Amino acid sequence: MPSSIDYGHGIAAVDSGFVRPMLDAVHLVVEGDRAAVVDTASNESVPHVLAALAERGLPAAQVDWVMLTHVHLDHAGGAGAMMARFPNARLAVHPRGARHMIDPSRLTAATIEVYGAEAARRMYGDIVPVPAGRVVEMPDGATLSLNGRHFEFLDTPGHAGTTPASSTSVPGTSSRATPSGCRIANSSATGARRSSRPPRRCSSIRRPCTRRSTGCLAANPTRST
Repeated sequence: MPSSIDYGHGIAAVDSGFVRPMLDAVHLVVEGDRAAVVDTASNESVPHVLAALAERGLPAAQVDWVMLTHVHLDHAGGAGAMMARFPNARLAVHPRGARHMIDPSRLTAATIEVYGAEAARRMYGDIVPVPAGRVVEMPDGATLSLNGRHFEFLDTPGHAGTTPASSTSVPGTSSRATPSGCRIANSSATGARRSSRPPRRCSSIRRPCTRRSTGCLAANPTRST
């Protein structure tokens, strides 16, 4: 099985190794000699991501951003461990999720409540906090740049409550005029609660679809294109 899937436009899905092969992905976005990571999965994903960067000739110091789609631990449990390996990176996360990355104690407690202490530790290991000074909150309409590649964050509540999505365009193009970027869906919810009403989910899907892009960085993207 491939350890990563290249979608073109500098976007690749890296198999995180969470639970089993090809279940849960970390996305890598490369623009020139800089990189961003979208989602982190668990701590076990760190060597896989470092290997994917090395395959592309990029050292860890050239990762500028780690972006979280939401803070459920199968997507964000490795954020602290990964940020510790990326000395120049900042963590982009929904405002309601930021506090849980700085102090993950409530996330850990909620996960233990659902799975039990032994299973939670086996699945996620020790959840490492992210220093507050490296966390950047991304509310609705916020933007960031990766070496000239721009990301816009849209609030799209859905899978985990309060969910921003992001559209991005390749430098020198328009994300509305050409299919040359990607979308990511972010959220802030904690624990394992499931939300929300179907109409809310539908409107969350429609909103990022107003931005044309290369593809969608889905919740479990090794299982879909």
